[in-house]
Amino acid sequence: MHSHHHGHHSGKSGRTLIWSFVATAAFVVFEFVAGVRSHSLALISDSAHNLTDWVVYECWLRMLDPQPVNEGAMLWVAGAAIILNGSIMLGLHGDHDLNTRGAYVHMLGDLLGAVAIVAGALAIRFTGWTRIDPLLSLAIAVLVVWTAWDVIRESLNILLEGLPRGVDLNEVCSAMRGVEGVLDVHDVHVWSLGSSSRALSCHVLIDDMPPSQSQGILNQLNCLLGERFHLHHNTMQFEHVGCAIADTGCVIPDNCHELHAHGDDHAHHHHH
Repeated sequence: MHSHHHGHHSGKSGRTLIWSFVATAAFVVFEFVAGVRSHSLALISDSAHNLTDWVVYECWLRMLDPQPVNEGAMLWVAGAAIILNGSIMLGLHGDHDLNTRGAYVHMLGDLLGAVAIVAGALAIRFTGWTRIDPLLSLAIAVLVVWTAWDVIRESLNILLEGLPRGVDLNEVCSAMRGVEGVLDVHDVHVWSLGSSSRALSCHVLIDDMPPSQSQGILNQLNCLLGERFHLHHNTMQFEHVGCAIADTGCVIPDNCHELHAHGDDHAHHHHH
């Protein structure tokens, strides 16, 4: 029996992501054109993250041969970017879905880049040191990688079905052993199905009893796992004799098909 609780994207988050995509795409084009017209490499690099390698090379050239920069254009375009990215971040805040978090982190990187551009434009205006612009573009390239790393790491953990962040396997086992009627727990596996979805499978040793009687133990375990560890996709195999998997790994007996054919009692009861 499965007792899964599936999380769905709220309509608000979906609309926010669509609006964010349209607004960001339009602003990228606008910022790129403004960067070209104002000769600001910082604006160009902020608008074109995929051209990072080109930007790094251009930074080197600008450091050797500084170019005049229209700091006024840098100021008002970066100010508009702060307003746009800040508004999108407010709309996405509080949603823990990985896709939404990825969009949020991207907006955060853009916001920090825009703040840096404002600071750089002010510095250029009052000092005249135009090498600040290529230095800013390098900082933005590094910022893009830094802000994306956390999302990349969690994505890889999900793809590799790793242990979810914040879950202590020993704590899960200890809590399950504390449920009344549970004698032991072993072969416990917990993995990520998504950013907010986790799964568990394990063997649970209980006294010899019919499945109808063990249903109460199963319910208690599911409640514990769901409320304390946010585990709602659980597959538990109930056993009333010691299982070899606890010491040597799970081995299917050679005569299991024969036992099944003769209708003998089984030592394992599967509960989902």
